[in-house]
Amino acid sequence: MLKIAICDDESKYLDLARSMIDAYLSSHDYLVQVSTFQSSSALIDCIEKGVLHDIYLLDIYMPGLSGMSVAAELRKRDIQSPIIFLTTSKDHALEAFGVGATQYLVKPYQESGFFEALDKVFATLSTQRRKYLFFKIDGEYRNIPANKIIYSETNAHYQQIILDSDETVSVRITSGELFSYLCGYNCFYQCGKAYIVSLPKISRITGNSVVMSNGHEIFVPKSSIPGLRSAYFDYFEKI
Repeated sequence: MLKIAICDDESKYLDLARSMIDAYLSSHDYLVQVSTFQSSSALIDCIEKGVLHDIYLLDIYMPGLSGMSVAAELRKRDIQSPIIFLTTSKDHALEAFGVGATQYLVKPYQESGFFEALDKVFATLSTQRRKYLFFKIDGEYRNIPANKIIYSETNAHYQQIILDSDETVSVRITSGELFSYLCGYNCFYQCGKAYIVSLPKISRITGNSVVMSNGHEIFVPKSSIPGLRSAYFDYFEKI
């Protein structure tokens, strides 16, 4: 499910944005949860608690922190979710694109322009999800390029993700949850409950182990070897 956050201190524009999103979704096949915030501080509190959204619609002119400051805080935390700015002035257009805004809508915005902005952010989000996984690691949020992952190993309540930069990152998540994220890339295979391997990063497969591109040998259940071999050859036949 995709999560959208709308932050606007004016109720009429908050309701308008929500109704336009509902109208857009009525003709698009997306499963979406929309959250509304009437202050930037409420949204920042949400972010501080680790509750993140896939798309942000931010009013620029708000009491306290402006929408531009909220966007800067997101980017400071390496949160690359698409942002649509909602504002009454064009004065901040260049600044908006400086924080990587996907779209900039001037109030009162029309349905056609709003729908066009949503088309663009959903396309951007689709591209991002094909390239990156987003995790909270050691209290910080990071984008991990999927093509940099060699394999993962379960360690208690964590997954140790080994990257081709020789870095290992530890994520508090189950192997099943991690694989649910990775399986969409069509190049990962789960070996038993402990390991998930990247098929293009495999150097060779033995009778009871897998040797990865970084030289690590992973001993996996023998029962998983036939399925792994089949997935490995299927992958390279399709590329």
